[in-house]
Amino acid sequence: MFFCDTGVLHNLLGYVDMEELEESPNAPLSWKGFAMESTIQRIRAGASECFHWTVNTGQGIDLMVVRNGYRWGFEFK
Repeated sequence: MFFCDTGVLHNLLGYVDMEELEESPNAPLSWKGFAMESTIQRIRAGASECFHWTVNTGQGIDLMVVRNGYRWGFEFK
């Protein structure tokens, strides 16, 4: 599940302050989601253009944008 608003995610996970979030093993996922959403907004990609791409081996791309016959892949670390 992907949350566009990381504040909602943090609330659902029960974080009450920044220190608690920074100590959490989920912190990298939160920032990854923020970077992904920022990229989607920056390139003005619509929901119908955005995908997560994975192959049978488990490897994949965090965000694939398909627009006008082109595929753009984004990986967030």
